[in-house]
Amino acid sequence: DALPVIARKSQIPVIADIHFQPKYVFAAIEAGCAAVRVNPGNIKQFDDKVKEIAKAAKDHGTPIRIGVNAGSLDRRLLQKYGRATPEALAESALWEASLFEEHDFRDIKISVKHNDPVVMVEAYRQLAAQCDYPLHLGVTEAGPAFQGTIKSAVAFGALLSQGIGDTIRVSLSA
Repeated sequence: DALPVIARKSQIPVIADIHFQPKYVFAAIEAGCAAVRVNPGNIKQFDDKVKEIAKAAKDHGTPIRIGVNAGSLDRRLLQKYGRATPEALAESALWEASLFEEHDFRDIKISVKHNDPVVMVEAYRQLAAQCDYPLHLGVTEAGPAFQGTIKSAVAFGALLSQGIGDTIRVSLSA
């Protein structure tokens, strides 16, 4: 009940970050959030919900950020690549984007997060070479303040110096 009030009264854009329950994607869209991030790897039967999500997002003018995370990659990709490789991250994001495209929805931003900045940088390079969607940069679980800041700055610097990346997020632990 509070989300519509928060989204409406906030002086900054409220972006909902949804995990596990697809019903919250719809609730965030209907609440008027500026954008909604979905993690396809941990939302139950996500691929089956894309048509409905695309329609709701389109009807409300709500951008969707497809947030692929190394820790929740589809098990088929883990079997194919053996681990969360740059190729697996990029393939997952592009696959999910293609599902939205099938329903004529392209108001998408993509992120692929990994705690290893080298893997993260290469995944974004591959994405930038294969799509024109805005890219949201982030090193997931970067670590405590000093370590996390260094890891993020190195990764962001490498990508931004090549013109890759549209928004950033720094994820630090206590």
